Amino acid sequence: SNALSFILVTLTKELHPDTGGGDGPMELAKVAGILGIGVISGSFFASHVSKNRIELGLIPLGGFGLVVGLLWSGLASLGSAWMYAGIIFTGAAGGCFMVPLYAFAQDKAERQEKARIHAGMNLMDCLGTLVAVAIVALMKSLEFSASTQFLLLAIPTFGAAVYTMRLLPQDLVRFLTLAVVRLIYKVRPFHDDRVPKTGGVLLLSNHVSYVDALVVAAASRRPVRFVMWDVLYKVWWMNGFLRLVGTVPISPTRAKDAIRSVATALKEGEVVCLFPEGQITRHGMINELRKGFELMARQGDAQVVPVYLDGLYGS
Repeated sequence: SNALSFILVTLTKELHPDTGGGDGPMELAKVAGILGIGVISGSFFASHVSKNRIELGLIPLGGFGLVVGLLWSGLASLGSAWMYAGIIFTGAAGGCFMVPLYAFAQDKAERQEKARIHAGMNLMDCLGTLVAVAIVALMKSLEFSASTQFLLLAIPTFGAAVYTMRLLPQDLVRFLTLAVVRLIYKVRPFHDDRVPKTGGVLLLSNHVSYVDALVVAAASRRPVRFVMWDVLYKVWWMNGFLRLVGTVPISPTRAKDAIRSVATALKEGEVVCLFPEGQITRHGMINELRKGFELMARQGDAQVVPVYLDGLYGS
């Protein structure tokens, strides 16, 4: 964002090379305002999508959006509507990148550490500004045009986006998957505040369709790990996805190992969802519950929260 602001100065000079500086300040204010519109739009979008939880999956998406926006702005004709649209898109991507990042830092910081965390983030912003100044100054000394500077800036931005994706693969996949779920299903959670904000929680849900896990994940404010039969891990196209989203594999022939695996996840303070019926209902009614979840909750020192899914039978 800081580097982009400095590039806008070069862009303004290229848009008004022969005005003697008369229209330059107004054009700079105009372009900066367009960038600001994008940042505000992206920030509002991020806050709307996140709602009651912090969507870390937006961070890598915002990073790749910055790459697309820089390439868009650099390849568009100078002064064209497409170029301004690219700048707006770049600003919006920057807003999607920064809002969940700052929200996460504020949320995770202990009360007595918040001032230090904020000071540290401001220091990093200042250091980032210095690096941005150095990069743009180097490109200006080499007499690169604003379009070329946009394109070159996309290279380190792409590296940063890949880095954030490697840091947050589960959050990215979860965000994209749940976005598709919310487009198809109208998920309306009731009493979701009964799920504790911290600590291990065992969710026990009825099982009515193959999308039950996705709907529960979309309704929960906290990330949820689901218990899956280990036989599903032998399906080649599901193995990577199941491992990425952090499902807990259990075997029907090794009951003690299954209880131990779930209890370990609960002790680590995670939310684990189990379908105690062990199968999808064939008649719309709840099947007999299998034993074992009591030991999981007891050994994991976790609170048990029952979940009822409605309106999904036959989906």
